[in-house]
Amino acid sequence: MHKLKVLGLALVVIGALSAAAANSACAEYHINNAAGGSITASKKVINEFGTDVGTVKCSVSTFSGSLAAETAAILTVHPTYSGCTLGGLSVTISTAACSFILGGTVTPGLTAPVSVECGAGNIVIRDSLGLACEVKVPTQTPSGGVTFTSVAGGTVSVAAAVSNIKYSWTASCPSKTAAGGTSEPVNIGSIGTYSGEVTATGTKSGGGAAEIMVT
Repeated sequence: MHKLKVLGLALVVIGALSAAAANSACAEYHINNAAGGSITASKKVINEFGTDVGTVKCSVSTFSGSLAAETAAILTVHPTYSGCTLGGLSVTISTAACSFILGGTVTPGLTAPVSVECGAGNIVIRDSLGLACEVKVPTQTPSGGVTFTSVAGGTVSVAAAVSNIKYSWTASCPSKTAAGGTSEPVNIGSIGTYSGEVTATGTKSGGGAAEIMVT
């Protein structure tokens, strides 16, 4: 009887592991060109970054990356933003040394994790009026991810639902005040969210449109 119970438990564990494996797989990013090409995504639904000092909203959000071959397991894209506000305050966003890494493991519904990687420094959101308000986002892998949906014509819709984003902000930012009014980061452990949707299109390495797909 004891042996039967052990065998039954082993079968349950194997079944659970098999189910987990079936519910996750490695994503592949495709462009319809053997020599690869570039992928560009632009705002479909406004991208928003929720913080303790207000919501960052940008009228223009663009993401660019490239594939060296027809298929890749990881896609790296560089974000650029313009026309941005933070709680109604005009801001600029510097992303010079930073990229978003779209992971290779997806869950049902083609949702993949996303990481922030900065070669040096952080993504920096800075007010345009010289008020010393800064929000800094460092290298990290937050929760959530991006969901891919293929669209007729060879484009892909990418919807972001990311949470647990670590960032710091300075006391000069709207709605927050620190003792002494210093402009040093006063809350490094803050947790933010990111949402939005973009449409991604492909271009062949030699020029001309190319269909793209995520599987």
